[in-house]
Amino acid sequence: MAEGVVTVVEPDSPIPPELRAEMLAVLETNERHGIVIARQGDSALADLLPRYSLTPVARGSYVLMREALAESFGTLDASAPSTNAGLADLSLRLDRYGYSTVVANHATLETPEASLSTEEREWLAGRHPTSSRMLDSLADRMTDPVEWFADVLRPGRTIKVLVDLTHVAPLHNGTSKVALSFVDYLARHVDRSRYEIVLAAHVDIEQLFDLGAFGFRVVRPDAVAERFHVGYVPTQVFTLDDLRLLDRWCVRFVVTDLDIISVRSIHLLAAKPERAAVFADAFTWADRVVAISDASRRDALDYFPELDDDRFVVIPQGYVSPDVTGEANVLPPNVTKSSYVLVVGNWLPHKAMDEAVSALASSGRSIVVLGGGPGLKGEDVYVVPSGGLSDGAVDQLVRDSALVVFPSLYEGFGLPIAEAAAHSRPIVLSETAVSREVADLFSGHTPAFFARSFSDLPATVDTALGASAPSATEPLRTIDDYSCEAWQLVAEVAEEPIDPQRLRRRTAYFRQIDSYVTTSVGGSVSARARRWLERRRSTSPRLYRAAYRLAWRAGRVRAR
Repeated sequence: MAEGVVTVVEPDSPIPPELRAEMLAVLETNERHGIVIARQGDSALADLLPRYSLTPVARGSYVLMREALAESFGTLDASAPSTNAGLADLSLRLDRYGYSTVVANHATLETPEASLSTEEREWLAGRHPTSSRMLDSLADRMTDPVEWFADVLRPGRTIKVLVDLTHVAPLHNGTSKVALSFVDYLARHVDRSRYEIVLAAHVDIEQLFDLGAFGFRVVRPDAVAERFHVGYVPTQVFTLDDLRLLDRWCVRFVVTDLDIISVRSIHLLAAKPERAAVFADAFTWADRVVAISDASRRDALDYFPELDDDRFVVIPQGYVSPDVTGEANVLPPNVTKSSYVLVVGNWLPHKAMDEAVSALASSGRSIVVLGGGPGLKGEDVYVVPSGGLSDGAVDQLVRDSALVVFPSLYEGFGLPIAEAAAHSRPIVLSETAVSREVADLFSGHTPAFFARSFSDLPATVDTALGASAPSATEPLRTIDDYSCEAWQLVAEVAEEPIDPQRLRRRTAYFRQIDSYVTTSVGGSVSARARRWLERRRSTSPRLYRAAYRLAWRAGRVRAR
């Protein structure tokens, strides 16, 4: 027994002097430190950890406590079923008087931690019915993120990569094509002796796109329970659950900025008001943000001026070659090849399909509409529903057209431009920054024409139909080019040294978000809502979103 300190557990061998000195120094750092324990784990990571961390209960064989507290409250209870249970009981007894248990992180033992057994937990619950219920959640909250990710921070390990396909839609569209092309690229090119790729996807996505055929392990997003060197989201991050998945299981992560129309447009934002917070947090906490055009990068920075531009990397997308070509004709019976104008888009207002088709309906030409709503009508207007069409069928419609019209007023990239370029079809576009940028990218393969207004469309189409395709001098940019560059970025991020302080800020931020859910947003959630949550003893996604939205708006948990 040293002056003022009690050795709670007599170890098999004496505590080494240097470890004991460090433990004593940590104990004396604050008078509220009642018990100090040596850290158990990999000593190579100790330098990345703070000098000490709080922990809910003591454990291990190197345990010191203040002598005055031992005289007042005793040490291990003789009725405890084990030393570990006795240590946990001691910590919780001192906790009632405001004394904490701390881990001396720089006094490390290369031994694994022992967890409490069911019998030990039951004994502890009988003595501390309230406090014992919080042990797991508190241990999770108090664990330093460097410690949490220790398994993947040790050198020489296979690099684990989580590809999050949560928001791939169960249909054939541009977003799903790009995401699946990335997975296909990995299947063909990744070094599996060095990288372990895991796909997070819902069951309908796994089945529709036969994800198992790529040869990677597939897990459900809500069943992920392993740590990764890096996570990558090839689609957009749309929900708080997406962010919590990345924060909890990925020491680093890369997200994609496809576009921010769903927050820039109040019409769309009204359906999911919390999405602005999700986008801002995704772009803030990601180690890199892949912007699919410079215009999309500038748009994000304009809408969220507090973002760090240095984290954005522009990687343009490219032409997605279909797996199947020469499929059965999907054209209406009275429309012949090479005679029709193909108008491409979907039903969302910013795609401007209604306006474009109305402007062209009386042109005297056959107008084939790919992806418009059911309300598009006209004597020579023929609607071909998208979503259910294969990539090959869509590609065939472009190849057999005389000209492509892509009237969208807002895009992150615009894959139809690449598709028109692949078949040297002239394309008519709305006059926007992203249209100009992407058209310039493919200018060696297709002539592009720009309409400043919908009334200009008929004349612009007439001009475009008379144009000849340029002689290509450079290879067409493809989705493989995009996937290759995206993978190079992800692999680079996976091996970057971590910034422990930034990782701690990120973890603290999302832990605080979680705490708002169950304890209300600083009083902003009504007492009735709190009682509703307590009755269910579970997290309601609806209330979770409300709490997150209120917390974010209040500015109490914004990134520093």
